[in-house]
Amino acid sequence: MSSNAPWLPSAGAATETAGGGGNGEPSHESQVIVDPNDPRLTSEPLDVAVDKDAYAQPVPLPDRVWRAKLKLEGIKRDNGERVDFEAAQTNKTPILPYYHTGISASIIDPTGAFDGITVYPAFGGRVSTLLRRDKSSTVATVLSKLTRADGKPYVTLGMRLSQQDWIHLLLQALAGEPECGVETQWEWTCAVCTKELTDLRNAGKSDKYPVSIRGMNRFPAQQDKQKRAAGILYDPEMQCQVNKAHAFSRAFPKIVRFLSLAELK
Repeated sequence: MSSNAPWLPSAGAATETAGGGGNGEPSHESQVIVDPNDPRLTSEPLDVAVDKDAYAQPVPLPDRVWRAKLKLEGIKRDNGERVDFEAAQTNKTPILPYYHTGISASIIDPTGAFDGITVYPAFGGRVSTLLRRDKSSTVATVLSKLTRADGKPYVTLGMRLSQQDWIHLLLQALAGEPECGVETQWEWTCAVCTKELTDLRNAGKSDKYPVSIRGMNRFPAQQDKQKRAAGILYDPEMQCQVNKAHAFSRAFPKIVRFLSLAELK
């Protein structure tokens, strides 16, 4: 990794652990009283890389297959309460109940360039027990890529479980943060269009969704020579395809496929 490439994520870049906070921010909570005259503050010089930008956004995870560690995120309710899963129902007929929860994957990258980066499946990172037209479900698909500690699969052909049993089996599997493979892909939507259409759908005035562009190779070629030399061939920033006044939005990586460890070999 180039020492003059601030746009590249560093290992563990998802959180700034030195400050004790999450999401890249140091903690501002008063846990202990710090001596303002501590020699580490007053005497030791900092080796600051002044040529780098602490606010520069890292390049999105490239489109490819990765080894990753799965984690249960659960559902955060409007009141701030977090639950492992909850019941929901479809909003179109036939009205069907199902369970859903949130999951994430932490990338395992031996090079260190993208190690620890967190990515999520489509639809806000949610997986559910709802059956699709082909009788598949996202919960069962994830489980089918995982194995127990003794090497036996969580899912076998012909398994018949209730939706409650399926969601509990997923929670059991994710308790140990198992490893599997994930395929990621850049996805772009205009942030302004997304908000406007979401508001219209919530008001019952539209059933439209924003234009979505998927796949890193569908983005503009990177023009910055230094970034191209570092292997960054595409620019994640793209102007709104519908209304130029909406300016630019940025691509973000999503999980588009899960793989077993055996499929990674």
